[in-house]
Amino acid sequence: MFTLPTLPKILLIVAVIGVIWWWHRRNQIKARERAELDRNPRAGKAKGGAKGAAGKPIEDMTQCKVCGAYVPAKGATRCGRADCPF
Repeated sequence: MFTLPTLPKILLIVAVIGVIWWWHRRNQIKARERAELDRNPRAGKAKGGAKGAAGKPIEDMTQCKVCGAYVPAKGATRCGRADCPF
């Protein structure tokens, strides 16, 4: 009634299982990359350079003594708010 499968049938089954496994693994890796990009949106912009490198450098900020808004520490003359005399 049932016979043992021949070698070509076994190879075909192994190939089909391998393709399904490869496709599933590839989808897992892409999902992990999408989740990482959702957690850290700047990570995807650094292709070819240092990982996490941004276009603008991080600047130190100081708080305006009058209104409390934060302005860049270097070169700030006004906080930018219309109601602040600073």
